[in-house]
Amino acid sequence: MKKTKERTNRRSFLMLMAFAMMLVTFSFYGMSKNEGSGKVEAAESRKVDSTYTGLAKNSSGWWYYNNGHIDKTFTGLCKYNGYWWYINKGQLDRTYTGLCKYNGHWWYINKGRLDRKFTGLCKYNGYWWYIRKGETDRTYTGLCNYNGHWWYVSKGQLNRKYKGLCKYNGYLWYVKKGQIDRTYTGLCKYNGSWWYCNKGRGKYVVKDARKIYKAEYLNVLKNNKDIINNYTWQFRRTGDKPTPVALYDIDGNGIPELIFLSANLYGQSTSGGMPGGAEIRLSIYTCNNEGAIKLYDDKLIMIAANYSQRVCVIGSEKDKSIYTYIYHIDSASWETYTYLKMSNGGITVENELRRTVDMEDNNRVSECSFNGEKISKSDFDNKEKLIYKNNDILLYNDNYTQYRTPEKNNALSYEEALSKLKN
Repeated sequence: MKKTKERTNRRSFLMLMAFAMMLVTFSFYGMSKNEGSGKVEAAESRKVDSTYTGLAKNSSGWWYYNNGHIDKTFTGLCKYNGYWWYINKGQLDRTYTGLCKYNGHWWYINKGRLDRKFTGLCKYNGYWWYIRKGETDRTYTGLCNYNGHWWYVSKGQLNRKYKGLCKYNGYLWYVKKGQIDRTYTGLCKYNGSWWYCNKGRGKYVVKDARKIYKAEYLNVLKNNKDIINNYTWQFRRTGDKPTPVALYDIDGNGIPELIFLSANLYGQSTSGGMPGGAEIRLSIYTCNNEGAIKLYDDKLIMIAANYSQRVCVIGSEKDKSIYTYIYHIDSASWETYTYLKMSNGGITVENELRRTVDMEDNNRVSECSFNGEKISKSDFDNKEKLIYKNNDILLYNDNYTQYRTPEKNNALSYEEALSKLKN
């Protein structure tokens, strides 16, 4: 009887243990990593699933499995639960944001997951690429907004060398060094036509400016006739009519600028009849579709009737600039070159080269300077040579005609300028 009871208790214990093992064995269903072998096994059977390739989670995170084994050599994309995930050396990397190549295409990854909603720029291997709906688009050429700035993209890649106009959303925008320049006002050539830009945006074609600039400049000259003719120091040779006017294409857009010297006379000399002095001014006009525009109008020098002076205006179409040269003699002698740059629809003063001569000390050069800083006489001479090299003499006056007389002089008399603009 006692033995029968022990067998019954033993049988009950074994059945209870078997039931408990069933609960443990079948409480989880899915893939599991065998820590000893690194293999994926079916949890209910603990057998390796050698057919599985994809993502699976274990105690250390999400891993990429290839035929049931963790593949730490794999870096790329893997699809799981309807999303594409970025795998780095076999493990899902939620920290990665950038590009990834998959099946011959480059895709944009945002925090470890392919982002098909993203359109914009992404930096990869030192270059910025244009992304459209999560994929690089090498066919795109145009503008793209990134971090509050608009950039120029050429064939899918940011182009920092581009300078010119670009059409976007029905407007033309001026681009400099690959970025929209909203400070620029001036002319720019686009598709064979010249456009006038105002604060970075192309406003209209300047195709009519070539037809109207002559009439516009004629009006400017007529309105300034008296003060232009007051400037009697400008001539080609002694006895010729004064030549204070020049037409010169500073910015190289095919439309010349109008440049002239003028004089506001004041007082009378002690001998009577002749003016006691004058304020010499330089004026520069350009023309666009709206008409003649004054770029520059400033005093060059104040002179007295009994003092000698020399004025020269030098043009450089290559640098889109002009130089003004002034030589003045009173109790001392000094000469100054001022560099004027044409940019953004205006003229700006860039630098100044100056030399002073002591008249009471056998014309000894007392000081040379560049932008206010002292330089040597040889440095002055070298800089002066560069100014005259390969540039054009536009307006030239020299009381001492044997000194630096130009071989080529573009100056016109008032009447010659009128005649040229009428033709």
